[in-house]
Amino acid sequence: MKKTVMVLMIAVLNCVPLLSQPGTGNSFSVYRNLEYSKKENSSLLLDIYIPGGKAIVGGIGVAGKDPKPKTSENAQASSTPVLIWLTSPGRNIFPTPVAGLAGNGYAIASVQCKDDLEILADLYLAINYIKENSEKFNLDTKNVGIIQNVENGYLAVVWSEGMEKLKSLPDATIKINITATSDTDFIKLQASENISLITGFMT
Repeated sequence: MKKTVMVLMIAVLNCVPLLSQPGTGNSFSVYRNLEYSKKENSSLLLDIYIPGGKAIVGGIGVAGKDPKPKTSENAQASSTPVLIWLTSPGRNIFPTPVAGLAGNGYAIASVQCKDDLEILADLYLAINYIKENSEKFNLDTKNVGIIQNVENGYLAVVWSEGMEKLKSLPDATIKINITATSDTDFIKLQASENISLITGFMT
């Protein structure tokens, strides 16, 4: 099972660079290196993966399908929920290990942060950027989900007003923990039971 998941994930990630330019007819489109914060000579970036395919079991990978054009009448009803992958400071934001969740109908935002002390402040700015551009990317930002790699696994959180004032994400009220020790290659995160746990929590 783990070998199958790894093969699927490698296949998806190998295709991602080919989809770096937005367009139709792809499983998803990736908008890379969007600047969500600029302070002096330092910029913070995020990538957004916009789904255009159908879900595959477990959310690992997406199947190709031409997305239907949205009209003004159905745009609001069909807006895409957002799930943020919070990258550890100093790590590359591309590609995100949860890119396959685009196949479950989520827009994935892979967010770069400056350092551990300012993660929530940076996250607040990133979410504001996403909200300001929600119409452009047709995003539903009412309940933004966040996944962070923490000690012994992962933390999934739903962002709520005032969270930027917390000391850390584990202090959030609406959250679940996913136990996955020594998961350096994200295989445990990408296991179907954990993907189902995340999508069920975000629903």
